Amino acid sequence: MKQEALIPFNYFGPISIFGLAHQYPTQIEGQETYQKRSIRNQMSILSPNGIQKLSIPLKKGKNTLSINQVEIAYEEDWVRDHLRSITTAYQSSSYYDHYFYKIEGILNKRPQYLFDLNQMTLDLILTITGIEPPQKTETYTYCDDYQGFDHRIKNLKFEFKCPIYPQVFEHKFGFTPNLSILDLLFNMGPEMISIIKASSITFSEQRV
Repeated sequence: MKQEALIPFNYFGPISIFGLAHQYPTQIEGQETYQKRSIRNQMSILSPNGIQKLSIPLKKGKNTLSINQVEIAYEEDWVRDHLRSITTAYQSSSYYDHYFYKIEGILNKRPQYLFDLNQMTLDLILTITGIEPPQKTETYTYCDDYQGFDHRIKNLKFEFKCPIYPQVFEHKFGFTPNLSILDLLFNMGPEMISIIKASSITFSEQRV
């Protein structure tokens, strides 16, 4: 039986997450308590000044809530700021004109819950890549009970390698691996799946 993987819901998560979802039967943890400072509400893009983290602000009380109950805060116009940052980073990429309006449409919907926004971003990437949609867990499973690769295990490390592909600012920084999936989308377009397929993941600990 092929090994399974459990991953966190994410905001345009790193390329490695999609490599994992392509290579293994994958579930998304849909019942965990929100974990701060993570890919659940952050992504990393390559800007003219190097790696830039974009973070979605959340309403108070998030640290005690299930991931599907966490609300997004819109007091500050982070949607405008994220779209501006994405434009600055990728407006000269090969596929910016093909996909930016889709990203803009998702963010401008301003959903109440982080869970719903992450679902929309995931649906977009899965539609473009053709990766099979992961199932979401319906109950919380403790680490010791999950039989597979579990992102919640602190000593579970994995090495992700993917082929080098063109990046907008590679002339300044060289190739920067494992950025947000948006980096791969804007630079490679529909060919992004070829990079994901050619990637490799090696685990230092296995759960069987």
